[in-house]
Parts: sequence; structure tokens; C-alpha cells
Amino acid sequence: MNTFLLHLSLCLAVFLGSSEAGQNQERAAIDRPNVILFMADDLGWGEVGYQGQTRIRTPHIDRLAAEGMQFSQAYSGHTVCAPSRCVLLTGLHTGHAQVRGNSPWSSPLHVLEEGQEPLRYDTLTFGRVLQAAGYATGAFGKWGVGAPRDEGRPLAQGFDTFVGFMCQKRAHDHYPPALWKDGDPLVLNNPGYTPSKRWSQVPEGEDPWAAFSGEDYAADVMLDEALAFLDRNQAAPFLLYFPTPVPHVSLQVPEDSLGEYLESDWDDGPYLGDKGYLPHRSPRAAYAAMVTRMDAGLGRLLAKVDELGLGKNTLVIFTSDNGATFNGGTDSAFFESNGDLRGFKTSLWEGGIRVPFVARWEGQIPPASVNSTPIGFQDVLPTLAELVGQPNPADLDGVSLVEILRDPKADLPERDLYFETGQRQALRSGDLKVMTHVKKNGSRSFSLYDLAKDPQEANDISKKVDGKMLEEMLGRLAAEHTPSPRFPIAGDPPLWDSSKRGIHEVRTLELTSGARASVPSAATHSPLVILVPDAKRKPQDYEALAEHLASHGLSVLTVLAGEGFSPEDPSPVEQAWALDVEELRARVGGVSSGPWGVLSHGTGAGIAVALGATSERVGVVCFLQPAGVNEQTHEQMNGCDAATLVLVGGADDSCDFVAINRFAQMGPPSARRLYGNIPDLAQGALWEQVDSNMKQAPRAIQRSIVLEFLLTELTGDTRAGEYLITRRGKWKVGHPFALQP
Repeated sequence: MNTFLLHLSLCLAVFLGSSEAGQNQERAAIDRPNVILFMADDLGWGEVGYQGQTRIRTPHIDRLAAEGMQFSQAYSGHTVCAPSRCVLLTGLHTGHAQVRGNSPWSSPLHVLEEGQEPLRYDTLTFGRVLQAAGYATGAFGKWGVGAPRDEGRPLAQGFDTFVGFMCQKRAHDHYPPALWKDGDPLVLNNPGYTPSKRWSQVPEGEDPWAAFSGEDYAADVMLDEALAFLDRNQAAPFLLYFPTPVPHVSLQVPEDSLGEYLESDWDDGPYLGDKGYLPHRSPRAAYAAMVTRMDAGLGRLLAKVDELGLGKNTLVIFTSDNGATFNGGTDSAFFESNGDLRGFKTSLWEGGIRVPFVARWEGQIPPASVNSTPIGFQDVLPTLAELVGQPNPADLDGVSLVEILRDPKADLPERDLYFETGQRQALRSGDLKVMTHVKKNGSRSFSLYDLAKDPQEANDISKKVDGKMLEEMLGRLAAEHTPSPRFPIAGDPPLWDSSKRGIHEVRTLELTSGARASVPSAATHSPLVILVPDAKRKPQDYEALAEHLASHGLSVLTVLAGEGFSPEDPSPVEQAWALDVEELRARVGGVSSGPWGVLSHGTGAGIAVALGATSERVGVVCFLQPAGVNEQTHEQMNGCDAATLVLVGGADDSCDFVAINRFAQMGPPSARRLYGNIPDLAQGALWEQVDSNMKQAPRAIQRSIVLEFLLTELTGDTRAGEYLITRRGKWKVGHPFALQP
């Protein structure tokens, strides 16, 4: 219902004296609240006033706690930034999540060379859930699970608008030269410098402190954009996700905020940058000022909600992505940042994963209530789904908190909370928490703590409890872990190698038309891939590539080059292929009736894109060295909603980089687009036989990319999808030239 009709219906209800209509309208509003999710970065469990902090002022966070519900045993998704965000967004704990660590992957994503491990394009996020429910969705802050124009970018993950840092490493500088706004750079009035710059690197004669600041404080810019988002969307339900980069170091804060704490005279001297990140002349004062300024930003959002009259229909959640940090000039001992909890950020001790978490919803959540139920970031997505009337997605690790938000005495279903990081795992079950650690020699140690009696985790009781009970807990811990090729832990099965021949025996058939078929002999209903050769080549030239794909469970039909093909009317080609497929099914059976994948080489790109744009049978298209790309193929690509992968390499007369780059970035925004620039890709490299000793040769890597893409798209193979992400550390991906959202 648009704003005018809504206003008209309310006026009629009042005019007619229909109190029931008015009550129904108010009830509908309450049942679908606006949502503000404000997440601090590296804020410790004990660094807020309502948790007993005495040195750092957080009046607005404390106000939320007084007006809403405090969760005294809330857990983040992980011990560090990116995986914690992944858990929050997707409702999957780190035993099942896509991103399970701050990825060391340093792929040159695009020409911009920034970003982290991306969420896959079809990931279910709470942004996508609320977007489907008709919510306006905005994200403002530090993203950390994608890159500009990558499939992990916010605008591809359920958010209508985004302003902030795409790359968490860039977020270490709070005075950056630019942020991202809906896919375009938002230039700021700052000089820009590396967050690893040191005191000694400042030219002599310059003010060292001035060298580490600027005019536009990034968190303030993002806050202004968030306030504008509220103004624009006050008449419709909205989701505002604000993952601020504060107080993550570097220690940087505007002077007006710093001045609030300089009088405390806490600092004995400057921090010179010897423990990472930027120096600061008053490190303790700077850190406290960063937290208080962040708190003031939250206060401005709350004031805007009140100004717009939305308090009774807005759920506000505040939390932090992990425990307090220990480097960059911070002093967690001085501030008692984690209270009396053991450990800090990066550890699975309570101090690394227990975080402040408060929720306020006027008239719905009892004020000044405290809930000791253990909850986790994985609970956010199912909670929001229930609140907005969307079906609770299946196979999530979280549960909805709606019942206990409204009634602190309500009980959640019994469930475990699971965490993993590196070679460590932890499982909380009731009050008991078991932790395991795989040592360098391969041996595994474990410990057990009763958090009700020992929240400091000082007393290991593993040798004092019933052995069967402990064994059962360790079994549940092991069961919560699904192996991840990107983030393996000890005990995972051997890694799959897509560059090697698969497990299936392969049959090769000559068809009546002259096409060739390579099929896995033991596979049933195997997905079909149509391989379209370059005009200068024959089906026999692709035997090695086709057999390799078939050995991994794909049926490959290598057709003729398509003589007489017309881009204006590709239907005769499709009909010819259909006859080939019919003959193939008659001879071998077991070929899937699902969407076709099309793998083209060279001039075969023209046929592939035409069929991808017009045929309902084609769901996936992979282009190798596409040649003959022109305005007509560009237009067809814009109409192709099939998932596509474009691999290019060394340029030749038929492979124009500029034209192909344009080609690779076209298509509907809902379609998956991957672009790989592999310098070693040359004519013939993909289908020539690969020697067993050349596993890491460029041709084997290229072959792996093709296989993993096809398996991911045609079979939903999550393992192949993870390997595809891994390969992307070796090639540039995304929209290479355009600054498209």
C-alpha cells in the first residue's frame, strides 16, 4: 500500500469512528517493526556502563539497557571481524558458515585491490529476508565479507543501499580518502595514508599527530547517511544495519571528542605504533573518546527515531562483533575491557566471544529486564524473519528470540552454541563449555568449564566429571563441524583436487550428427554440459577437457561449431542440440532433464550468449576466450540471466580485451557474473592433456575453475563453490572497469 492510500485509509477509519480498524492498523505496525541493528567493532563485554564500566561514558547504550533487555550471556559469531559478520548475516555458526576466519586470501579483486572473502551471490542473509518482506534495507559501516562490484557486495546480499568500508583492512584508517556509496567512490576530504605508518615516517618539521587525521571522520559520514536513510524511509518498514568500524584501532578520533578525556590525565606518554596500527599522543584518552563518540552516534539515531515518532514500532539492537582487542595502543587491563572474563579478541575464551547485547522495543520488550539465556549471533536472522512474517528458513543454526524478547521468563529450546577458529573448537551446552585444541604435533587436548560457577574459566573440570558425559559432549562438538576447503581444521577428510581426474569412468560416444558425448558411466541423472567449440576446431579437439569434466559427474556433449548459426534466431541450433540430447538419452540414459550448462570457446561465444539470452533450457554459461564479441552480443548479454563465467587470457586478434571486459560486466543485476583474467590462458591450454606432475600449472588451474563453476551452478555443490572461491586468489574477478553496484 503506498503512502497516499495508507493515509486515506487511516483518515476514513477515524472519520467513520472505526476503533477496530485503528487497532488493527496499530497491531499490524507492531507485528512488523522497523529494525536498527547497531554493531560496534572490538568493543569489550565490560566497556559499557551497564556492565560496570566506570571510566568510559556510554550513556546511550546504557539508556537502551534501561529501556530494554540486557542479554548477560550473549555471544558473537566468532573471535574476529569477517566470520563474526558472516554468522550474524546468515544465521549459520562457524561450523557451517562460508567465512570462518579473517581470510588471508589477498586476491587482487578488480583493479581496486581491496576486499575480503565474499559471501556467495545466492546467500541467504537477514537483509535478503527483510527485503523480501517489503522492507527498505540499508547498511552503513564496515562490511568485510565482499569487495566492490563482487558477488559479496552488500547490494548483492539484500541491501538497497550501502555506505562505508567494503574492505575491513581499509577500515583501519578512520580518515580514509574515500568510502563506497552504492558502488561508487564517495570522496572525502582526507589525505589518505597507510594505517601502518609510524612516527618515524613523518617528515621532519611536520606535526606527527596531524599526519594521522583529516577533515571527514568516516563514522560521522556513515552516520549522516544513515540518518538520511531514516528520513527517506520513515513511512515504510526499514532495516538499518550499522556495523560501525569503531572502536577498532587505529586510535583516531576528532579533537572535540578527545578533549572530553584529556583532562583525566590517564596517559603516561604517547603510543608510537610499536604494537601495530597508527601512533597516538594520548592512547587511553583516544580509545575512551572513540567509544563515547560511537555511543553519541547511537544517540543520534535514537533521537531521530523519536523525532519521527517511530519509537513504538522500532526494534533497536546493540552489540559488538567480538571481545576487546589487545593491540594498536589499546589498554584493556586499564579499562577492564572484558570485566573478569578470560581472554581477548582472537581467542575462544569468554573474553573473546561474549559481547554486550541489548534490545529495545517500546511496549513489547519489558524495560530494565535481564535475560541470562545463552544466545548467539546466529539467532538474529530467524528472529527478524519471525518478526516480519517471513517463514523461518530451514537448516539454520539459530533460533528465534521473539518469545523471550517479549517474556524474559520464557525458555528457548535446548540447543548447543558452537564456535571454531583455526585449530580450536568450543561448544557451550547449558552451563558447561568444552574446548578442544589441536597441537602442532597433531595431538588434541581438551578442557571443560562450568560457567555458572567459574565464568573466568580458571578451573578445568574435565577430569572430575563423568567420562561418558564428556565423551558425548565431544561427539556433539565434532558433529557441529562441516569440513570447509577454505578453512580446514585437523581431522577433516583429504582435500578434493579438481585438477585431478574424478572418480567416474568415462564413456565416449560418437553421435549421428557428428557431435561427441563424454558421459560418466556410473552416474545417474548427471547434469548436461553443451561444449561449443571455436569455429576453427572440431569436437575431437576437446576430448581431454570433456573427459575431465565427465570424470567428475557431468555429461558433456561436444557439438559442431554451429554452421549457419544466426544470432537473430538461434532456435535451429537449440533444436539441433535437442536432437543430440535425445539421442544421447536414448543410448545411455541417466542424463538430467534440468537446465543445460553451456561451455563455449572462442567464436562459440556467439552461440552461447544467444542461447543463454533466449532459451529456457540454458541456466549456466561459461565463456573461454570469447571471440567475435560485438554490440549485438553485448545486447544479448544484457538479456541473459544465466549465471556466467568469463575467462580470458593472452590477447590476440580475435580476443579484444576492451570488448570482452564490457561483455563480462553486462546482464541483469540479479544474475551471477564472474570474470577471470588469467594471463596464462592461451589457445589450447584448457583442453590439452595435463601431466600428473603439472597439477599447479596454469592450464590445470583453469580447468579446475571451469569444473568448479559448473558443479556449483548445475549441482549446487557447496564444496566446489568453496574451491572456486579459493581459486579466485589467483585471478581477478568481477566487473573490471565499470563502477556498477
